[in-house]
Amino acid sequence: MTLAARSTTTRVVAEFLAIVVGVLVALGVDAWAQRRSEDARASAYLTRLEEELVANQAVIDDVLTSSLDGADSALARLKRFRAGTYQPPDAAEFVQALLRARVPGLPGTLSQSTWDDLQSTGSIRLIRDPTVRTQLQLHYAGIERRRSILATEYTHYPRALSEVLPGEAQRFSGLGTDPDPAAVLESLRSLRSAPDLDRHINSRLGYLTLQRGFTLQTRASLEELLEVIRTARLEER
Repeated sequence: MTLAARSTTTRVVAEFLAIVVGVLVALGVDAWAQRRSEDARASAYLTRLEEELVANQAVIDDVLTSSLDGADSALARLKRFRAGTYQPPDAAEFVQALLRARVPGLPGTLSQSTWDDLQSTGSIRLIRDPTVRTQLQLHYAGIERRRSILATEYTHYPRALSEVLPGEAQRFSGLGTDPDPAAVLESLRSLRSAPDLDRHINSRLGYLTLQRGFTLQTRASLEELLEVIRTARLEER
């Protein structure tokens, strides 16, 4: 091979290698930029998840301390009153508490819009930490499972307590500052003599126990998920 031919071959190889290296560098830069973009999106999702979970935590705490405790207390007091072991110090407040008692399922206001977004858009792949992904799936699957069980159980108790109270108690309207004492006393008499109320009270107390347990499980799962997310966010900084 002549010197000129060698020179041409060397130049062609060098140009080819330069093109290959350029392409590889360009691909590497693109991959790096895409990775940074995806990491930024994943970080934004984790931020949204944390904010959403903190808000849900407040909702759960409110349900535990107001709705559940209020219904539980009202039902327990009614059971003792019917057994003759409790005399309400404020009869009007007692009847009003019973009329207000509600036994809902898991809090319906728990938000999971970020989780739904992650699933519907396929962006769950952006969460690369396997611990975070696993905990997310366990938490939200657990919520759906508990809601389904509570909904099934609730079909046995479709009516609110106020709807099964005797007519006199249902008609009680002592919501003002000075309720009619006669109306209160008549309501209390009807509560004590209602024949089928005990069965309803016991079934409601059983449902409350189930709901409280499920709500506490949801709160514990939420706290565990929050801890995992916060750890992941610290590690990415």
